[in-house]
Amino acid sequence: MYHFNPRFPENSIVCNNRCADSWGEEQSLEGSPIVPGERVTVVIVAAREGFIPFVNGNPLPSFAHRLDVCAACTVVIDGDIRLDTVTFDSPPTTPVTMALPCCFGPGKGVYVSGKVSDSASRFEINLQCGEGDSDIALHFNPRFDSSELVLNSRNEGNWDEEIREPNPIAPGSDVEIYILCQDSGYVIIIDGDVVIGTFPHRIDSGRVSHVNVDGSITVHRILGV
Repeated sequence: MYHFNPRFPENSIVCNNRCADSWGEEQSLEGSPIVPGERVTVVIVAAREGFIPFVNGNPLPSFAHRLDVCAACTVVIDGDIRLDTVTFDSPPTTPVTMALPCCFGPGKGVYVSGKVSDSASRFEINLQCGEGDSDIALHFNPRFDSSELVLNSRNEGNWDEEIREPNPIAPGSDVEIYILCQDSGYVIIIDGDVVIGTFPHRIDSGRVSHVNVDGSITVHRILGV
């Protein structure tokens, strides 16, 4: 189904699949971000276009599905690595608030996938500084009634100045949203190719602890990466 294979002597990562004992064509990434002796977090997302590996919060090139992803049933991890934890996610019920892995900041991110309602009005994704009614470092708010995408932040109960963009998401569509935290701000990638310009840090990203999703969307998956 999917073979993720860092090779340290070659300084590369090789991805492949195997079917009926036969290996497919290798997909190689030169210059592996995984360093021997250092801790690493690897998240593999089964996205619509293929498997997308994240290494320490940074996405690597996707690997197109070659087999029916629904047939995957087992994960095997082997080789020169000492495991701390292995976890699996499952689709949550909306609205949902989820705690993010500790030490959020540049190099980290959030992945949300779901299906927008056919008669959607708007939905929102909030990077929050707490679980409840807290400060919001990034408010991502597609509005279908006005065909706008609104970005904002909320500090001590007060909303800041809105940034408005054309809304690239259509009602009734399946959507995948990546929010990547960088030194200069947040970069938002929609369906792998629509990039929303950087939203500057107005609140220290190190305070972000939770992601909240609400509104006219059925969430399939949420991951902190």
